[in-house]
Amino acid sequence: MMSVVLRRFRKTLQYGLLTLLIVAFAHALTWGVGKISLLDSLEHSVLDFDFTDIYYSGGYRPSPIDTNIILVNIGPLGKSAIARQIEILSQFNPKVIGVDVFFSIATDSAETAYLWQVIKSTPNIVLPSRLFYLGEDSPSPDSVILPSDVAGLSADFTGYANLNVPDDDPGLGTIRSFISSAYIKDKYHFPFAAVLAKNYDPLRFDSYLKRNQQNEQINFTGHRLLMFEGSISDATYITIDYLDVLENNIHENLIRDKIVLLGYMGNHLYDQSPEDKFYSPMNERFAGRSLPDMYGVEVQANMASMILSGNYINQSKLLDRFLDLFLLLMAIIIFRHLFIKSEEDYSFTSKIVVFVMINLMVIVPLLIYHYFLFKIDLRYGIFYLIFASDLFEVLYPKIKRIKFLAVAN
Repeated sequence: MMSVVLRRFRKTLQYGLLTLLIVAFAHALTWGVGKISLLDSLEHSVLDFDFTDIYYSGGYRPSPIDTNIILVNIGPLGKSAIARQIEILSQFNPKVIGVDVFFSIATDSAETAYLWQVIKSTPNIVLPSRLFYLGEDSPSPDSVILPSDVAGLSADFTGYANLNVPDDDPGLGTIRSFISSAYIKDKYHFPFAAVLAKNYDPLRFDSYLKRNQQNEQINFTGHRLLMFEGSISDATYITIDYLDVLENNIHENLIRDKIVLLGYMGNHLYDQSPEDKFYSPMNERFAGRSLPDMYGVEVQANMASMILSGNYINQSKLLDRFLDLFLLLMAIIIFRHLFIKSEEDYSFTSKIVVFVMINLMVIVPLLIYHYFLFKIDLRYGIFYLIFASDLFEVLYPKIKRIKFLAVAN
């Protein structure tokens, strides 16, 4: 008679082998799909999707207007007009002026000289740099690129403005995160938004450093606020158009002691120009593709808001993978019980189990994310479950006939 210990041991081996085979099948299928060029766009859409997109696009975390950050549109202005914007805004004593424009100011011209003169005479200005990678697959940046005339600015007033999408084709991905720091040639460099936060509130920047994350996920709070659009439920940042600045149609109290962030948001604020515009999780369509919804300067504002508020997104990839396998194992245990109870009804009852589990694996993590800003990503586990019930039905009768795995029901 088989001992209880041996029986349990063999059951455990059965469960382990079934789990391993289902996981191997799912990843082999993913690898095979990746080799079919006709399915590249489908594969990219699946990989680019995140369940938190449902949360953000649905407006489940409405945020109040962030009065610490004021956005200013540069529109179609040239260098001299942007310089004039900076001069006017400086008169209202903002705490920090960020200019999310990578100027080509090596050109010898009168307007270039004027722009550089204004930049040098503005003590609290922060300018963007760029991280340069030697190749597309390079894991870390090789150098930091600055326009030649601003290369003398210290790291306290420059930060890289790279976003985690391909520079040559921003339509290839949704912006969700940023590199929290880059160590290049014996020196640390920080993101443009983090440098803005450092100059505005050094203590918040210190908290950012203490997190010591390789990448930070962006806790998006909203878009620019346009007074004449229908809904402002996802609007977070008061926005000023370029003509209002040049014509002095702004109040000092709106600017004083704030972060003023200049960047391109269309030739006017109601322009739908796709230039410097990206897909964000707040896009109203979380499945498929719509138009890009957020300008680069808005992304920078969201990053700065997160650092200044301290509302970071936390995640444990190790916990995610453990839960993926644990939930698959729980499903297999349930499948075995259903299969032994009634092979005829198994196909129907197991599909109900899969349906319920997948829904819970979406809803429960979203609730945890809402209340605790802790992200649990169970996409792999859901992918495994899609095939699990059918694979179990095929594999289990064969596995239980293996001599050293056989267990009496």
